[in-house]
Amino acid sequence: MEKLLLFWLPQTITALPGEDGGDAPGTLRTLLRYLHDAQLADPRGPALQDFLAAVDAVAERYPAAMADRTRWGLAKFWR
Repeated sequence: MEKLLLFWLPQTITALPGEDGGDAPGTLRTLLRYLHDAQLADPRGPALQDFLAAVDAVAERYPAAMADRTRWGLAKFWR
């Protein structure tokens, strides 16, 4: 979860500081709940609560990661 929320999304999502960047942690929580409720999650993987706890552990750092220019990809940098 940390790699997705703090590295990959800030690099690829083009939402500049001051713009609404969406709620990626909330969206990820919703997706995880759906996958578990629809029995599409890998049963060998962690429990839903473990996934949600992993999202919660990094969610507070997500806005700062989105605003950190050192994490921006080329498309976001040139926007």
